[in-house]
Amino acid sequence: MSRSLNRVLLIGYVGRDPRVETTRTGRRVATFSVATDRASRERKQPTDWHIVVAWDGLADEVGRWIRKGDRVYVEGSLETRQTESPRGQRTFTEIIAAEVIPLSSRTEHLQKE
Repeated sequence: MSRSLNRVLLIGYVGRDPRVETTRTGRRVATFSVATDRASRERKQPTDWHIVVAWDGLADEVGRWIRKGDRVYVEGSLETRQTESPRGQRTFTEIIAAEVIPLSSRTEHLQKE
């Protein structure tokens, strides 16, 4: 029997204001980036950037409450997709958010409906 787990937990800083759009099918989607520092004994820690995608009601809440520079907790799962570009095929790994918690006093927490 094969078992697997696809779960991501991040605490980091929002790199840009969320972009909230409506798809052709009428669903709301928000995308934003989150920066995290790798655990390291070096004085200057390398930064990893993560693409976060929130859908539907969570997308609207993210667009309302999350801003560049905010510290956030994100819980979700990894999803990989491929797109064609003039340079060839590109592969993206995104975090599909199930929950986003601003780690500030502006709001309690945002959860996928």
